[in-house]
Amino acid sequence: MSTQRVSTTPCSLQSRAVGEPLAGTAPTARAWVVLEHPGPWGRDAVGDSDLPESVRTRLATAKEHGVTVVLARRPERRTEAIAGDLAHRVWVARCAAGGARLRTAVLPSLDPIASWDLGAIAEGSLPALDRAEEEIGRAHV
Repeated sequence: MSTQRVSTTPCSLQSRAVGEPLAGTAPTARAWVVLEHPGPWGRDAVGDSDLPESVRTRLATAKEHGVTVVLARRPERRTEAIAGDLAHRVWVARCAAGGARLRTAVLPSLDPIASWDLGAIAEGSLPALDRAEEEIGRAHV
C-alpha cells in the first residue's frame, strides 16, 4: 500500500511550473461535441470519417469557435451499425468557470448537426437535445 500523497494540481500546470514541454497534455476547450459513430475514421477523425458531408463540413469549423469534436465508438455495437440499426448518441457540453452544461440525445440521423451554430455552442447556447444536465459551481473537465 502506497502512502504517497497525490497532488490535486493539474498535471499541465505542474509541467509548466518545472519547464516541461506541454505536448501530450490534455486538451482544453470551451465546448465539446462527442458523436458516437461506429464507422471508420482516420487521423483527422471528422475529416477522414464517413459522416455525412454536410456534418463534416460544419464540424470542420469547430476549432475556430473553441469547440472540440470527438468521435467515440463502442466496439460491441459496430456490427449493429453495419446492419443500419444503430442511431447515434450525441453529447454536447459547455465548460466554463462557474459551471458546466451537458445535453445528450440519441439521434436517428446526424443531419441536424449540419445546422448547429458552433459559435453559440461555444458561448453556452446548446442545441435542444433530449436530456440536459447542469452543474452549478466549478467546471471539472
